Amino acid sequence: MAANLLYTVDFLRDELQAYFHIIRRGGEDGAQAAARLRTVLREVERLLPPGPCDQVDLALEQRWGYVQLVSLMETARHELQRYER
Repeated sequence: MAANLLYTVDFLRDELQAYFHIIRRGGEDGAQAAARLRTVLREVERLLPPGPCDQVDLALEQRWGYVQLVSLMETARHELQRYER
């Protein structure tokens, strides 16, 4: 997980930014953007271990990356719930 952690953070951040851009524009593309974000979120969730991460084995930069990743995942979940309302 540690090797690709920072790449995954950047990838999810970019996907969230693309989602927000499409949603702000409005129109019919919102459903496609939500579906894409949902798919990306599932992929990222599969990369993480099922339980809490043992951050002791991670370098400081990777620990912050893990915290960012969890935060971005929660943001994505929240936005998808908000979109579905």
